[in-house]
Amino acid sequence: MFGVIGLMLLISLIIFRPVLFSRYLFVMTGLYIFFIAYLLGLEKNKIILSVICVAIIILGSISNITNIKLYYNKENISVYDYIGEEIKDEDIIVYANVGSGGVIASVFPENKQYFLCDPSWDVMEAYKAYGPGMETLYNLESGRDWSFLERIYW
Repeated sequence: MFGVIGLMLLISLIIFRPVLFSRYLFVMTGLYIFFIAYLLGLEKNKIILSVICVAIIILGSISNITNIKLYYNKENISVYDYIGEEIKDEDIIVYANVGSGGVIASVFPENKQYFLCDPSWDVMEAYKAYGPGMETLYNLESGRDWSFLERIYW
């Protein structure tokens, strides 16, 4: 676990781009909790146990407060307010990032939306959950009029 994290941090430093994101570490949470529980089970001194537990609570609280301030900030909805003021019923929305696009699909379900997906992905069935307003497109299939995408995609 620590080897993978260390390797990803080293690669990030070498290529000057982040490779390791905190969300990727979520899957290792169980190992981390097991490791901490094991160490706490070995410790017999109640003062040390209390200090470790208080430190975990403080660090966890700081992390959660930071995330809450970032992800639940009221300024985050300003983009949806702006889109809501500018968008018309006949407008379409095209995006290549389903993370933000999925939110847009739920906020503006009345507008037709297209998610342009890498042809190697096999997500069409799963992304039907964003429908009926959003359609996943793997490539520009023949037989359709894609002229509306020309100024956006090319």
